[in-house]
Amino acid sequence: MLGIYNYPKVINKAEDKPLEICMPKNYSFSRDFTIVPVGMSELVYLAALYPIVFAHHEGVFAAFAVLGGDKNHYLTKDGKWKIDHKPRVLDFYPFGAIRDRATNNVVVFYDKMPEEATECEEMEFINVLGEDTEHLQRIAQMALSFYQDFEIAANLIKEMHDLKILRQTDLELKIDDDEKFLIEGAVMPDPGVLLGISPEKLYDLTRRGVTPVIYNVASSLMNVEFIRYLKRMG
Repeated sequence: MLGIYNYPKVINKAEDKPLEICMPKNYSFSRDFTIVPVGMSELVYLAALYPIVFAHHEGVFAAFAVLGGDKNHYLTKDGKWKIDHKPRVLDFYPFGAIRDRATNNVVVFYDKMPEEATECEEMEFINVLGEDTEHLQRIAQMALSFYQDFEIAANLIKEMHDLKILRQTDLELKIDDDEKFLIEGAVMPDPGVLLGISPEKLYDLTRRGVTPVIYNVASSLMNVEFIRYLKRMG
């Protein structure tokens, strides 16, 4: 469900030592990304700049920011981000974290860098003795923190689904005549449903800051117009 990783490998200190990875100096690795996962703490402010979609697969829910239909339109030709606010997950790529279904533990993994990501710096993450380096400790903390935030968002989406605040839809966002973003089986907030919720439950959702998420995510789909603008900018 994390969407942007192709060949993830869970870190195994015994097998991977020594581990050196060329870390990207810019965001050119994301040129072909059309969606990226987002966490709970960034949902509302990213919804002001990106279309946000909720999706589910085999009972697992997730939130994503849309970057384009065929490619990432938030990226400049030289690999820089066009706007100030970007999804957190990009800051520790090609690393990530996921919950291991067999053990229920959250584990850190790394992915093979796309060939397009040519500007990078070689860093050591596991030394010849099989020990973490400071680079791995720092990047693992970032990945684990994000995944915890990602799971909080996922649990909230599931709660909204159970309360029937979400409607299932095949979502299509038209960028222009030649490009569109399509996700089948999206589950998007329907603010109108809040009118039928008990006052007690509505108060609870408001108290927990859930209602701004519902309204902001629902209205974020209008940000497809912003993607059109970014595409025209080139």
